[in-house]
Amino acid sequence: MNFSWIRVYAVISRHLYVALRDVRAFSQDFFWPLMDLSLWGYMAQYSCKTYGMPSSYVYSMLACVSLWQIFLRSSLEVSVSMLDEIWEKNLVNFFAGPLYLIEWVAACSLLALIRTITTMIIAIIIIKLLFSWMLFSVGMVLIPCALNLFLSGLTIGFLITALLSLFGKKADAFAWMMGWMCAPFSSIYYPAAALPAWMNSVANWMPMMYTFDALKQAIADGGINWNFLGIAFGLNCIYLTGAILLFLICFEQSRKRGLSRLE
Repeated sequence: MNFSWIRVYAVISRHLYVALRDVRAFSQDFFWPLMDLSLWGYMAQYSCKTYGMPSSYVYSMLACVSLWQIFLRSSLEVSVSMLDEIWEKNLVNFFAGPLYLIEWVAACSLLALIRTITTMIIAIIIIKLLFSWMLFSVGMVLIPCALNLFLSGLTIGFLITALLSLFGKKADAFAWMMGWMCAPFSSIYYPAAALPAWMNSVANWMPMMYTFDALKQAIADGGINWNFLGIAFGLNCIYLTGAILLFLICFEQSRKRGLSRLE
């Protein structure tokens, strides 16, 4: 296989050309961070004033909700990239050329990176305007936390594309459902200790839980829990590798049966 970055660039250009002319894409990137940050941020402020919660609680909530957008946007970018081809009945044409599947995987990963950077810039601006706080004040812990959540989002995205490769547009609802299915176990809005025993057991296998716990600890006392971040990174590497392999296998099976049936 002769991997070509030119073909990767072509796939990225194709999606960016459409996205830059799609008002819905810009509105979603702005609307959902604004809704999440305003709702949870003001709720955290109210809790601090009414119940005497420490001021770090507001900053923890704002930071966690902001970085949660990385997970959501990266997973959506990967899955919707496949859905776009299915909805437009372009899947057969798209993969009839010299494009290798692994090149499409690389292109989707880079597109997800672009999407998450755009969303995070918007989230940082919203936090500054609404709460007069800079997310960067959290410190260097933001970098490993953002990386882990980006990898977690890619994992969910490629799991969804595996389902789309098997069932086509019948499985399109999973593109929006699967990411939020992870939210109760991810320790975004509350600690994992608040969960029932069986849910806590599931959360222990979620890299997002370790990532958000490390982020909250860094905001509370300034220390970086490298153990939690290392566990999250290790789980992400295992899960992402498995998700990509599963997608490659499912897609090749569908290619043999005919991609047109997915449309």
